[in-house]
Amino acid sequence: MLLETLKFEWRFYHARHLLGLGAFIFFLLGFAMTGRVGSGAGSLLNAPYALIPIYQLLSLAAVVIIAVFAGIAVLRDHHHDCEALVFTTGLGKNRFLAARWLGLVLVSFAVFACASLGIMLRTLLPHGLHGNFAANDPWVHGRILLTIALPNILLIASLLFAVALRTRNAMATCAAGMALYVLYLLCSALVGSPLMAGEAAVAGPDARFWAALLDPLGTSAFFEDTAAWTRLQRDSVFPAWDGLIRGNRLLWSAVTALILIYVWRTDPFRQTASVAFGLKRRTVAAVQVSAGDGLVAETLIAETLIAETLIAETLIADRAAAPAYRPLQPQFGCSQWFRAWLSCLCLDALYLVKSFPFWVLMGLWAALLLGEIAPIGRPYPFTAPSLPLTAVVLERFQFDLLPGFGVFLILFYSGDLARREDAHPMHPLSATTATPHTVFFFAKLGLLCLIPLALITVAVMVGVGFQISQGWFRFDWALYGSLYLYGGVPLCLAAVPCLVLQTLSPNKYVGLLAAAAFLLFFSTGLCAMVGLEHPMWRFAAVPGYQYSDMSGYGYFPEAFWHYTLFWSALAGAMLLPASALNRREKSVPLLMRLRALPARLKRRERWAVAGCLLLFVLVGGRIGYLTNVVGAYRTADETELIRVAYEQSYRHFTDLKQPTLQAVKTEMAIYPRQGRYSLQAEYRLTNPHGEALSALLLTVNPNLVVRDLALKGARFETDAAVPGAYAAQLTLPFQPGETRVLTFSIEHRTTAFTRIGGRHQVAPNGTLIHGAAHFPTLGYLPDRELQDPMRRASHGLGDPTPPRTAAHAEKDPGGGDFVQFETLVSTSDDQTAVAPGRLIGHGVEAGRAWFHYRGEAPMRDGVPYLSATYAAQNRNIAGYEVTLLYHPDHSFNTDSIWEGIEAALRYGTRRFGPLPQPRLRFAEVPNTTGISGYAGPGLVLMGEFSGFNHDLSNQTGMNQVFRRTVHETAHQWWGHLVAPAAVDEGAMLLVETLAKYTELMLLEQTAGIEQTHRFVDHEVERYFRARVREPEMEHPLSRVRGDQAYVMYAKGAAAMNALRHRIGEPAVNRALRQLVGDHAHPGPAATAEDLIRMLVAEAPDQADFIREWLTEVVFYRSVVERVTLTPLPDGQVALEVICDLSKVRHADDGRDHETAFSQPVTWSVTLGEGDAAQTMTKRFPMQNGTNRLGWILPGAPTRITFDPKRELLDEQRHSTKGALAKPFGG
Repeated sequence: MLLETLKFEWRFYHARHLLGLGAFIFFLLGFAMTGRVGSGAGSLLNAPYALIPIYQLLSLAAVVIIAVFAGIAVLRDHHHDCEALVFTTGLGKNRFLAARWLGLVLVSFAVFACASLGIMLRTLLPHGLHGNFAANDPWVHGRILLTIALPNILLIASLLFAVALRTRNAMATCAAGMALYVLYLLCSALVGSPLMAGEAAVAGPDARFWAALLDPLGTSAFFEDTAAWTRLQRDSVFPAWDGLIRGNRLLWSAVTALILIYVWRTDPFRQTASVAFGLKRRTVAAVQVSAGDGLVAETLIAETLIAETLIAETLIADRAAAPAYRPLQPQFGCSQWFRAWLSCLCLDALYLVKSFPFWVLMGLWAALLLGEIAPIGRPYPFTAPSLPLTAVVLERFQFDLLPGFGVFLILFYSGDLARREDAHPMHPLSATTATPHTVFFFAKLGLLCLIPLALITVAVMVGVGFQISQGWFRFDWALYGSLYLYGGVPLCLAAVPCLVLQTLSPNKYVGLLAAAAFLLFFSTGLCAMVGLEHPMWRFAAVPGYQYSDMSGYGYFPEAFWHYTLFWSALAGAMLLPASALNRREKSVPLLMRLRALPARLKRRERWAVAGCLLLFVLVGGRIGYLTNVVGAYRTADETELIRVAYEQSYRHFTDLKQPTLQAVKTEMAIYPRQGRYSLQAEYRLTNPHGEALSALLLTVNPNLVVRDLALKGARFETDAAVPGAYAAQLTLPFQPGETRVLTFSIEHRTTAFTRIGGRHQVAPNGTLIHGAAHFPTLGYLPDRELQDPMRRASHGLGDPTPPRTAAHAEKDPGGGDFVQFETLVSTSDDQTAVAPGRLIGHGVEAGRAWFHYRGEAPMRDGVPYLSATYAAQNRNIAGYEVTLLYHPDHSFNTDSIWEGIEAALRYGTRRFGPLPQPRLRFAEVPNTTGISGYAGPGLVLMGEFSGFNHDLSNQTGMNQVFRRTVHETAHQWWGHLVAPAAVDEGAMLLVETLAKYTELMLLEQTAGIEQTHRFVDHEVERYFRARVREPEMEHPLSRVRGDQAYVMYAKGAAAMNALRHRIGEPAVNRALRQLVGDHAHPGPAATAEDLIRMLVAEAPDQADFIREWLTEVVFYRSVVERVTLTPLPDGQVALEVICDLSKVRHADDGRDHETAFSQPVTWSVTLGEGDAAQTMTKRFPMQNGTNRLGWILPGAPTRITFDPKRELLDEQRHSTKGALAKPFGG
């Protein structure tokens, strides 16, 4: 019998078109997520490691569809008024609940499994993806479905089934699904899930443990257990059912079982549902008529028939006596329509606010906001919390949580509101009223628009409350108010298709899924997968934007109003016909309503639809012009073809020598209010080679147009297929030692529709024009090539240009790209224009402020230009004239910045030598530029949210603003005074790693050695967590590339800390001072091997140690098995440590191999606590395998530390404290 009931359940879902629609949605989701979710670190795009996060994220999406199915499973009897019929059958409680629950699980799992088909199909159509696929293995998908997806579906289905059964309320079911969503997001944020595109908010292992255990979908447990996996493991290994994964699955399986037990034991079978949530249920007495009571039953039936006859005769008599019926034609003007609409809206709003699930959802929203906002004020290790500025608070939820949560609520409430008359027998009454159909329809739309307003109001209250809790009372009410506009309007527009599709659909569940599919496809990037990449295809979406205290929203309002008008016009054209199709009679089918549509649309409504369509076309045409023509929009395929054409046309220039740049002279005119700039430039070129040059190539950003190119003996040609490339065959050969002048101009306008990429923006306040990325570059640029091997093969391209190594570097006696620099910058008269060099003149003419800068020594090319309203502070430090420029409202941390500048300048000048530029400027730039810190020649840029807005009163023992300032100041030596050779490998060792060394030395001076060692431990942990996610082969520091930040920063800090301990800080500084003396301009450009050679010269006996850290990828694994303390008769203590140690080398095949190891390793013990503590160190010979160490101590130690100076790159550090006589695991 149960099987027959399940078959009925399946047929029921299938007949209502829910199975097909749900299967299509999940097929589409699986197709879209493949290669884009969980597939980082260069692993195969369909390896188990990449597939499991896809299925876990799909489980989150399944909350929506399971909520729909749960409502059908539980509430359909009530909605169709057949509860009494069902409960009078012989259907028992167990069979009824089992059939409904199993049917819900079966249908949900079947729909979910369709995602596997989408994933496997995507592997056969890899266009647009970057990576490789293995052969499709259905068993892998089946195993993930059974071990990952099915437990999640059982949990979600059981919870939503229980809530729906207990409350008989669709929105309460929605609230339960949202509770799972909130818990998932909080756990993912705590553990630092890659799906959240960020690092762990809480770095502590205890917090990550509990977050992994409590994640209802298991995503956090999966990433925590596989955090140390190598690329080979990610490509081939299926996660074992152990560790946190097993604990998480067992915990939530137990929760699922408890939910089902609760449902079975507490469900009051054969009781009708309450109409409203929270009200008592009305018990229906079961009337049983036995065979012996037949006479009584016949008597009751006869009496009922007599009563009905008398009532009918009375009605006929009353109708004959009544006056003749005269229909009246009501008059509905604008005033009457508005009053009727407002009345309906108030009734609907009253229904909403009196609904208990609504307040539960608002509470969940507030909890989610608190979880996202709270980290702003928490002092995590080696980070400084931000001041609770309004812009910082809004950034935590404005761009992701608010749209996601808002669309979720609008989806469910659209079905609930559109079909509310079905749930309550209101159709006969509403169908007979003379109120126009538009009143009821637009009242529902108005209520849907109130939902995002309610969400935003709660968000503002939570944000203000958080600021007050942090003691911050400088509220930016205008910024809070802008949230209603920029966050609320797109959500209101998203409500339109939800309501329209509910009007057209046969039932609310089909309408809900259809609306979800529409928004999923047209409001996200999913439509781009079928070629609909243009932003005008994304319904109710606006171009990306950010807020900055310096530049506000920039030019975004222009695009916002264009797109809002564009989508509002389309929404209006959709709403008026849909309002005429609104069902006022429950039984009228859609086809009949469509036939009556012309008659139901009044003439003015038809004109309104036509006007909306005309406005839609006109505004769309303007957006298209501003995006495609002014903004030079290109699709992904067009960009790829440009890369291919660039390589095919100009790669031969890699074998042709090019002139070098000696001097740059520019006139830059910045127009902040107009969003444009114009540049007139002169490049003085010289030929340093021993042969004449016959060809020249200039490469510039393809979105910029270079005009008026002129060079003696050259005629530049461009190819329309390769924008940004200008090649010239020199009719007059460029002779060795000859100098020529290249002149050109660039004019560019920035709008909200323009995307030129890079660290560049022209803003009303806070302009940054980065010359390195946006001015012409001499020669061929390999980074413009297409990199994906599959895409290269499809275009018939061979291997990309190999990276430049030290063997390819030309030892240019001119010192690389050092130039003499001079510029005249003009801007609006209320702003300051900033560039490197000495300010030799400034003034105001014709409403324009101008500033004339000239470099006092050759500097590296690629200088930044700034324009903003700045407050300025000036100081003379160690002989340097230093200026600090910042936003007038951001003076919070200027003292710490000055401390960092002074410490770095004094240390660097004393240890490494003086800088050639006697003037330095430090300038704040908006966070919208994407810059946290950038050191230009004599001009250091510091991000708005990366130093100026840190809360230094609430941090953990280290001044992060000081540390960042020191690092950026140190780049004046490492990257500018000593410039690396033009190579792709090893340059960052001389730039970022040496800056980290300077940072470490000054941290030790200010915070102490213990704090510095803790910081090094933090960097080592970052290194090991990042290396397993590295998509390419890891390179040693001597060959590190610019895209391996975890090597140059994290490992670099550990390496320099180890070197200065082993060979001493004075020896390291002598080597660095020699590096400056030998390779500062105009000497030859330096390479990593130059640095290594000088370090070895300072400590020849440590050559192997130095080269292991800098030229190899080697680390150690230590596991302390046991520590035992034995008291001796003379009062001393015998310490015995059993430790397993192995040395691991990362080979060229991408694998980690254990290698031979035998050398002394330092251990330390601490006797006593606090100020009386005494530390003793001793070196013990150790080798691969188990090592037994013995040490006679004068007393019992309180702490034992392996490698206290961090001279070995240990995968897991060990420092024991407390009950040392007990064994402990490493």
